[in-house]
Amino acid sequence: MSLGTVLGEFIGKVTSVGITGLGGGDQCIENDFTGEAKGQVPGQIFGTMIIEGTAGRSVAYKVTGAILASSGAVIRYSGRGVGIRSGTRGTVRSGTSEYVYGRNTA
Repeated sequence: MSLGTVLGEFIGKVTSVGITGLGGGDQCIENDFTGEAKGQVPGQIFGTMIIEGTAGRSVAYKVTGAILASSGAVIRYSGRGVGIRSGTRGTVRSGTSEYVYGRNTA
C-alpha cells in the first residue's frame, strides 16, 4: 500500500555487497545496485543501500543514488527508514524519502 503517488518502479541487480561487524551482534551491510527505472521517469538507476542492525530484529536503512533519465535529466534521490521482520520476509514499516531533481543535460 503506497503512502503517496507512485511515480514508477525499478528492477535491478546488486553489483557488490560488503558486510562489517559493528559489535554486539550488529552488522552493517552495504549493497551497490544498478538497474532499469520504469514509469514516469524511465532510465538507468544506480544506488547504494546501507542496512544496520541485528539479523532477525528491526534494522535501519539508508539509500541514495541517481536515475539517469531517458530524457537526459539526472535525478538524485535518498531515503531512510526502518525495516521490521514480518514472517519470512522483511517489511518496511516506516520510511522517508526525498528526491532532488537535477538539471536536464540533454
